[in-house]
Amino acid sequence: GSWGLSALLNDVERPLVSANVPFIKQCLWSDPSDSDAEMARGVHGNPRGEDVATFGPDITQLFCARENIDLIVRSHQYVPEGYKVMHSGHLITLFSARDYLQQGARRAVASSLRNH
Repeated sequence: GSWGLSALLNDVERPLVSANVPFIKQCLWSDPSDSDAEMARGVHGNPRGEDVATFGPDITQLFCARENIDLIVRSHQYVPEGYKVMHSGHLITLFSARDYLQQGARRAVASSLRNH
């Protein structure tokens, strides 16, 4: 999307009552492509539905450059090992629901970030 961090910080009413606003849905539910390959570049449809996208490593890189950040950390998508580093190290998916698939213990991650 064309939205940025300032829109999320300044334009979203709190508490968030509904995530049914297009750019909020994009932010919360869009997923990175699972590949850094050329064919995974750009923005594509997503099985999660309308207003939700699958985005490539080029989109992650553009967003980070535009927002003057190095890393995006997201957490709503299941990854078997509990975390996954993607898009040339500019995006990390952390999964924190230990028994999400109700199949016994799975890996989950908890993280603490410090500003150096």
